[in-house]
Amino acid sequence: MNWMSFFLTTIIIMMILSFEWPKTKEKARKDKAAFIVLLTAGWVLSIFELPQISGPVNWLEVLFQPLGRFMD
Repeated sequence: MNWMSFFLTTIIIMMILSFEWPKTKEKARKDKAAFIVLLTAGWVLSIFELPQISGPVNWLEVLFQPLGRFMD
C-alpha cells in the first residue's frame, strides 16, 4: 500500500466522522458504538488492500480454505 492512499483514506474517514458524529449526539450508546465499529472496519479493510475478490462466495472460499485443508 502506498502512503498517499493511506493518508487519503484516513482523511476521508475523519471527514465522515466529523460530519456524522454531531448527528449521533441524541442517539443511543449502542448506535454510536455500531457507527464507530463499522467505520473502523471499513478503514481497516481499505488499508489491507485485500486481493480482488469478486463476490461473497469467493470471500467465503478465501476465508474458510485453511479450515477445509485442516478438516481433510
